[in-house]
Amino acid sequence: MSPKVVKIPFNEWSRKRLQAGVKCATTRRFPYGKPGDRFQAAGKWWVLTDVRRIRLEEVAERYYKEEGAESPEEFIEVWKSIHPRAGWTPKRWVWIHFFQPAPTLLGVRS
Repeated sequence: MSPKVVKIPFNEWSRKRLQAGVKCATTRRFPYGKPGDRFQAAGKWWVLTDVRRIRLEEVAERYYKEEGAESPEEFIEVWKSIHPRAGWTPKRWVWIHFFQPAPTLLGVRS
């Protein structure tokens, strides 16, 4: 299948980190796309580079910086604020999406 444009919503906390260039991953309960798919956020185009299923606790331990957090504790607090009913469930399986700025073609972002 060829890459497609997908929609991945981001809260204000995440948008600020995207704009600052410190966020290159987002963790979701479901996959939002596949490597090569593109999305728009914080006024830019991004391309998914990897999407994999891992435990939520692993995101906090290993990928909090890629998520834009300064510590595992900050990532956990942000997760809990986004998911108040489910809360923090470390053993839960989630999907982490890694991304980078989309390449420019002929001076125009596609």
